[in-house]
Amino acid sequence: MRSTAPLPQDAARDAARRHGPTEVPRDPVPVRAYAAPASGRRLAVRRVEGESGVYPPHKHDYFQILVFLGPAPAGRIGLKAVEPGRGSVWCIAPMTPHQVRFEPDTRCWVVAFDLGVTRPGLGAAAPLTDLVRRAPELTPFLHQGLLDYRLDAQGLAGIEHLLCGLEEDCRRSGLAAREAAGAGLTLLLATLCRTFEDRFAELGQGDGAPAQAERRLARVAAYLADAYRGEVTLAAAAEAAHVTPTHLCHLLKAHTGKTLGEIVTEMRLDEARQRLVYTDATIAEIAFAVGYLDVKYFQRRFKRATGTTPGRFRTVGRDGRSDG
Repeated sequence: MRSTAPLPQDAARDAARRHGPTEVPRDPVPVRAYAAPASGRRLAVRRVEGESGVYPPHKHDYFQILVFLGPAPAGRIGLKAVEPGRGSVWCIAPMTPHQVRFEPDTRCWVVAFDLGVTRPGLGAAAPLTDLVRRAPELTPFLHQGLLDYRLDAQGLAGIEHLLCGLEEDCRRSGLAAREAAGAGLTLLLATLCRTFEDRFAELGQGDGAPAQAERRLARVAAYLADAYRGEVTLAAAAEAAHVTPTHLCHLLKAHTGKTLGEIVTEMRLDEARQRLVYTDATIAEIAFAVGYLDVKYFQRRFKRATGTTPGRFRTVGRDGRSDG
C-alpha cells in the first residue's frame, strides 16, 4: 500500500506550482525522536519483518543499531551509499544524517537507546571522539563512516541471541528490570567491539589521519543533508569541512570514490526513487521536490543512473511491491 502522508518538501512542491520553481524553499533534514519513559532513559528493541516504509534523510537524537538478517534495499549513512546484506550492522550516532528503506521482505533488528542507559551522568552532547574515550563501547559508532560492519554466520547468530534476550528484558517490569536491560545493551555493544576490534586497531595506527578524515566527512554529510535539494557548492562544502576545496575533492575521492556532484546526484535520485514508488506525486512534482528545476534534465539524469525512465521505474516498483 502506498503512503498518502506527505514527505518532506511537499510544501515546496506546492509553492513551486504557485510561484515557479525558483521560489522552492529547502527545509533542513528533520530530527526524529521518540518519547522518553518516566525514568528519562530510553531503550527500545524491535524486529522489523513484513513492513514497508520510506525514511528520507533524517537524524536521530539517540543512538541506533540496525542488524540485518538478509539483503535489504540500499540506504545511506552520512556520505556512504550502503547496500545491506545478511549480517550487515549499522551503528548510527546521534545527529548523523542517514536514509533507510524497508521492503516487505526486509528482516532486521533495530535498537535505539540513550547514552544514559549504560552511562548515567555522561553527557551525550560531547563530541563523539570524547565520548568514546570515556565510553569505549561506543567505538563502532565512531568508525561507521569509514568501515562496513558485517558479521559472519556464527557472529550473527550470537548477536541475534543477545538481541532476543534484550528485547525480552525491555518488556519486563519489576525488580532490577531496568538494570538487566542496561546490562544486556552493554553486552551487545561490547560484543560488537570485540568482533571488529582488529579493524578499529588498523584505523588507530599512524598519525591519526583516519579520525580526522571521519570528522571532516561527518561535517560534509551534515551540510549535504540540509542542502542537497538546493544549490550545493564545493566552496560551501569545503567550508563546512574546514578544508580547502582542493583538499575536499581529494578527501571525497579517497573515502567515497566519488565527487561531490556525484554524491549529490545519488542523494537526489535515491529520494526520487522512493517518492516514485511510495507516493502519488507527479514526476514534475518529484523533480522539484528533490532539487531539479528542469523536469527533462531530471528525467535524463534518472535514466542515465537507473537505465529506465521515472514512469517505468514507478510501474515496475509498484508491481513488485504488489507481488511481495
